[in-house]
Amino acid sequence: MSMPVILAVLLASAAVAQPGRSELEVSLGGGAWVPTGSDFEGTLSAGPQFTTGLMIPMFHGDCITLRTGFRSAGADSSAWDGVSCIPLELGYRAYPLFRRYAGPRGLEPFVGGMAGGFLAWDSPADGDVESASSGGFMLSAELGARIRLGEAAFLEVTVCPEWMPAGKELAGEDDLSGLTVGAALSFLP
Repeated sequence: MSMPVILAVLLASAAVAQPGRSELEVSLGGGAWVPTGSDFEGTLSAGPQFTTGLMIPMFHGDCITLRTGFRSAGADSSAWDGVSCIPLELGYRAYPLFRRYAGPRGLEPFVGGMAGGFLAWDSPADGDVESASSGGFMLSAELGARIRLGEAAFLEVTVCPEWMPAGKELAGEDDLSGLTVGAALSFLP
């Protein structure tokens, strides 16, 4: 074969094998929120979280994430039912083992970092205590993996340690830092 034919075949195969990581993805998921506080002596117990987000590709090996949702945690105190929270985070995610022309991937580990804010409020168990709400900023790291479920769908499993100092005390806690563990279905809209 001549050199131009070989070059044309290589370019054509590279274009075909290139995975479709250039489109906006939507994710829906859930998991657990474990607010431990920075000193790991918090009085809040683990509760459910629900998330929705967008992944905006930058290059083939990384993307920008925008995520929000709802989470709640119970309180160990008899005066409080718990704390609820709506976070909004913007982050960066990298796929360190991504190979551009590898074709379909079955499992992709990823790491990332996120920053944002949250609105939280507590729920008193009875009318003796006044309810409060507060906002704050949050920083979190993300470690996880994407598992291919089909041509355009992935299951993402993540663990995120978070730092979330609250502006005022909610259900006896002024620090909602902790850990979130979750799974989300990510797909092309």
